[in-house]
Amino acid sequence: MSRRRQHKFKREKDSLFPFIILRKDGRKMFQGKKVYICSPLTAPSKEEIKENMLLARQYMKHIEEDYHGRAFAPHGYLPELFNDHIPEERALVLELGLQILYFCDYLVICGDIISSGMRNEIQIAQKLGIKIYQLTWNGERGLICEYAMKVSI
Repeated sequence: MSRRRQHKFKREKDSLFPFIILRKDGRKMFQGKKVYICSPLTAPSKEEIKENMLLARQYMKHIEEDYHGRAFAPHGYLPELFNDHIPEERALVLELGLQILYFCDYLVICGDIISSGMRNEIQIAQKLGIKIYQLTWNGERGLICEYAMKVSI
C-alpha cells in the first residue's frame, strides 16, 4: 500500500520569503517541462563558488526527481569550462545562460539570497511571461511555492 505524506503548509509572518504562496499539489507539477534553476553562484572564494555550483546541481536533481521536470542550471557546469575573469568568456557564459532561460517553461528560485545575476534572470523571466516558483526547505524536503513578487524592471 502506498502512503503519501500529506503536508499542511502555512505562511509564516517572519519568513525569509513572505511573498510566496505555498502550493499543496507539487509532486508532478513540472512533468516533462523545462525548468531553469535560478540560484546564487558568486562568492568570495573559489571553494564557495564550487560549493554554489554543486548546490545548483543538487537543485537540478531535486526538481528532476521530485517534480519530474527537465532542470537546467548552466551555472552548475559552465564555470568549470570558462574563465569568469576573462570578459569575453564571461559574456559568452551569460549569453548561454540567457539562451537556456528563453528555452525554459519555468524558472525556480533556489536558496535564500537573490543575487544581482538572479534578479536579472527573474526580470527577464517576468518579461517573457515564464512562470516563476520558489524552492524552500522544510527540514530535509524541498517545497515548491509560487513566486508572487514582481521584480522592478
